[in-house]
Amino acid sequence: MTGSIAVLERFFRSLEQEMLRALPVVPLAMTGMRDELATYLDWYHDHRPHQGLAGRTSAEVRDGVVPARERPRLEPRPRFPLPRGDPARRVRDLALLVDHVRGRPHLPIVSLRAA
Repeated sequence: MTGSIAVLERFFRSLEQEMLRALPVVPLAMTGMRDELATYLDWYHDHRPHQGLAGRTSAEVRDGVVPARERPRLEPRPRFPLPRGDPARRVRDLALLVDHVRGRPHLPIVSLRAA
C-alpha cells in the first residue's frame, strides 16, 4: 500500500505529542499504559478529525455517517445573509461545550450547541 509508512509515522508522532507528552505521569505498569493507550485510541478514532480523511473522524468514515463539517451549521449572526438552500439554522446564543474522554484533560471533546 503506497504511503502506508507515512501514515504509521504520522500516527506515532500524534501518539507521542498528544498522549505521552501530555500525561502528567507516564504509567510504567503494563496495565496502566494499556488503559492510557485504550483511552487515547478511543479519542483518536471517535473524536479527533484527521487531515488525511478530509477533516472527518475515523468513526465517521467507518460508520458511513455524514461528517460533522457537512451537517447543518448554526448561524448566530442575525444579519448574515444565507444563500438559498443553505441548511444553516439561525440561533441567538451558542454554548461551547468541552468534555474529556474518561476525565483526561489532554483528550478534549469539543462541541457547539444552541443555548
